[in-house]
This record gives sequence, structure tokens and C-alpha cells, in this order.
Amino acid sequence: MGSLGSLLAVWAAADSVASEMKSGTILAVMARPLHRWQFLAGKYLGVLMLMLVYVLGVLGVTFLLNWLGRQPFHYSAWPLLVYPLVHYAVWAAISMFLVTFLLNPVVVIGIIAVLASLIRLLVTPAASNIPAWIRLPLHLVLPLTTSVLSEDRFLKMTRESLKRYPWTDHMTALAYGVDYALVCFLLAVVVFRYQSLSRD
Repeated sequence: MGSLGSLLAVWAAADSVASEMKSGTILAVMARPLHRWQFLAGKYLGVLMLMLVYVLGVLGVTFLLNWLGRQPFHYSAWPLLVYPLVHYAVWAAISMFLVTFLLNPVVVIGIIAVLASLIRLLVTPAASNIPAWIRLPLHLVLPLTTSVLSEDRFLKMTRESLKRYPWTDHMTALAYGVDYALVCFLLAVVVFRYQSLSRD
């Protein structure tokens, strides 16, 4: 479900901008007293609201299935809500940045699929065979290659393991993800500022 959520976040962010530009409706929207960054911020917040509904839906179904099966739910609810949202916010911001100059959601999804594959490779034991001069810059550029926002981390946070993580670790990890998403969004704003709004 985490991978499906990431794909949904990427597609929703890319399509929300590209469809407006391709249809030409963005010209009518921007004719109002609206800054370009406000347009992007509205689209981004819409994607985040969609992802909140998605995460709440997944959690609701999970709790329901556990209740129906009379199985105890050993997970703390807040990491299962907050970590995926930050995770999806990062992917949505990367997608929005890419679509501001590529203007094609399919190409954006292709690029992000390559990035996701690269991230998967970098978190496997085989990554130790990659030279450090390649591996270290990729760890800096792609924060999802570390355990900071890895899906395994929040999916394995049982009540017992949660005790091993002080709240400062959680705040650091989440701030790291929010900061990365903000940087990608600001890059999208800069690129979008100089983008032609007319249809090709």
C-alpha cells in the first residue's frame, strides 16, 4: 500500500499541474490576482489532502480487519499516519518540481520510477559494492536512501520498538522529510515562475 500511495502522490501532483497547462485553463486561473506560487501551493495542498484521505482510509481498513479478526493491533497509530504523509509529501514535491519543466506526467512517473529503483538499490546490502564517490552524493541528494524516512522504519514501529526511539529522533526524521519536500516545492516555484503558460 505504501508503493501505491507513493504512485498516487506522484501522479496527482504531476497531473494537477500538467492538465491545467495542457488544457489552457491555467490562463483563466492566472487572469485573477493570483501569484504563480499560490497556484502551485494550492495544487500541492490539494495533493496532500488527497494523501491524508488515502492514509486514513488505509488505517481505517487495517483497524477494521484487525477488529473483525479479533487480532490485537500492536502499532502506535501516529507514526502510521505521520510518516507516510511526510513520505508522500516528499514524492509529491519531487513530482511537482519535475512536471513544472517537463509538462508530461508519464515522463515524470518514468523518472520517479528510476529514482525509486535507485533508492531500492541503495538500501540493499549490495550497495556496499558501489564506490563511495557515487554512493555518498546519492545519499545526500536522495534522503529516502537512508533509514530516516524508510517505509520499513514506520511499518515496523510496534509499541515495544517505539520505546527505543525518543521523540527527538522522530522530530528530526520528520523535520528532515518536511525540509526536503519544502526545498523541492520551492525549486518547483522557481522553475514555474519562468514557465510559459501558453499551450504548445
